[in-house]
Amino acid sequence: MRCPSCDYALWNLVPGPCPECGRAFRSDEFEFEPGTVAFLCTACGQQYFGTDAKGLLVPREFACTTCGAACSCGQMAVAPTDRIDPLAERSPLPWLDRAPRRDGRGPRGVFKRFFITVWWFTARGWKAVDGVSRTAPLAAAWRFAAIAAVLSALMQVALMGIFPILAIISAPIGAGAGGFDARIVLWIVGIVLTCVVAAAAVSLAWTGLLGVCAHGILRVSGPTRSGCGATVQAMLYPVGVQLWGSIPICCFGSMGGYLWWMVLCCGTVKRVQQVSWTRACAAVVIPALPGSVVLAILLFVAGTGLFSSPTVLPAPRGMPVVTELEAPAGETSSRSDDSADSTESPSSMDGGSDSASAGEAEALEDPSASASDRATP
Repeated sequence: MRCPSCDYALWNLVPGPCPECGRAFRSDEFEFEPGTVAFLCTACGQQYFGTDAKGLLVPREFACTTCGAACSCGQMAVAPTDRIDPLAERSPLPWLDRAPRRDGRGPRGVFKRFFITVWWFTARGWKAVDGVSRTAPLAAAWRFAAIAAVLSALMQVALMGIFPILAIISAPIGAGAGGFDARIVLWIVGIVLTCVVAAAAVSLAWTGLLGVCAHGILRVSGPTRSGCGATVQAMLYPVGVQLWGSIPICCFGSMGGYLWWMVLCCGTVKRVQQVSWTRACAAVVIPALPGSVVLAILLFVAGTGLFSSPTVLPAPRGMPVVTELEAPAGETSSRSDDSADSTESPSSMDGGSDSASAGEAEALEDPSASASDRATP
């Protein structure tokens, strides 16, 4: 039971401001394993144990059976018992916290809860997974990972493709094609969206497959605390830290973000399934490293085939579509004249050769003819 802001231990403290940071807290904003903590009467210290799914008291408000004082679950101090579980110290993960805020405003929005959760895993590391209760729905983890995968893919595609996109957009204008054509923009947007959706889908499928494989290795190596869904959740929530790897100056790029995610997964799997570091690391690393190499090779081959194929851009508006290589008009007429001269009739060629032969014969018969006459055919 720790303060969500400063991680200060709040055991045996009457709800109110946190002694470390001053943040107000209530006992009923935390979740516990049923029967592992005791709620203390504010007047006499009588212990009461929570029995509902969140480990809280039922009913929430009642009269103390010892002193008769009014007791409220949210205003009672909480003490650990000898049955306490390390995972009992849970404050709700922001992504799962949809309760109204204390200032009277409604719950936080989707993106605010998302980025706060990303910051939790960034600042707290694998300890942030303690805010995921055993009854948390697996669908919520898939939604969180889907948003993270789409944003990460969008950032990477935007950063890697900004210069080719600008070159393609500005090419028709520089070529004097008659202005900018919106069809090129639509074509580029379609390609970008296709790449983003495909990258996000591959990332989600890959993470889910690794989660199943990791749980299988845990089951083979020994007992586990929870089922396969808990292991998958433990590997889905840290996906948000890969957003930092999408920024080139952070974490040495996407590879650094991926390695950071693997380290967090080792810690989250250890805490969720309560296994040793050796088992948790083996369960995550054994399928992740070889599988990542195979996946990288397949993506490289697919990308090479995609970008090596000829790409036909839509013709800009105002530019004529040329189906064959056309020459300028003057060059075409001169070529036609040359071809006409070279394709004379056989009869004219024969006549010229006969006249030349007759002139040579006359020159041989009259030796006194002048050199100029002989030179004339």
